[in-house]
Amino acid sequence: MPKAPPIQLRVNIAFDEAAQRWHVSATHIPGLWLEADTASELLARIHAAAPEMIALNHDEIMRRLHRPAQPGPLAATLLPVFDTPLTVGA
Repeated sequence: MPKAPPIQLRVNIAFDEAAQRWHVSATHIPGLWLEADTASELLARIHAAAPEMIALNHDEIMRRLHRPAQPGPLAATLLPVFDTPLTVGA
């Protein structure tokens, strides 16, 4: 039986001008609400926290994506979506 391809989970990232912080503004992963001083720091925090949050919320993620439950760990990839444009260079 062929293995199902990984499910792509969106994580929207935005900059809060008032707080001067990057944060997760929306996500397919329940409970993944993080913030950091820079976009790269936030991406590192997301990368570190996402596997545990995915494992803890496997069934809810499948419901949100309107997919049937699947046994075992969820094979997933993260798709960061920047709601705030990044400035490159000086």
